[in-house]
Amino acid sequence: MGVPKRRTSQAKQGLRRSHHNAATPSIVRDPRTGQWKLSHGISRSERDRKGRPLGEPGAPRS
Repeated sequence: MGVPKRRTSQAKQGLRRSHHNAATPSIVRDPRTGQWKLSHGISRSERDRKGRPLGEPGAPRS
């Protein structure tokens, strides 16, 4: 198992952790319904090509 030879300084630790932030979700306004939705996702009022509702986002499809 690897063990560090020297203690990591606070500056180096901060530089390493500078990219450990939580990304903000990219939400966009749906041009058809005007509702807010996640980018590249479906809104609650989305329908398939036959007009049937797609259901809840993330729900299993049969």
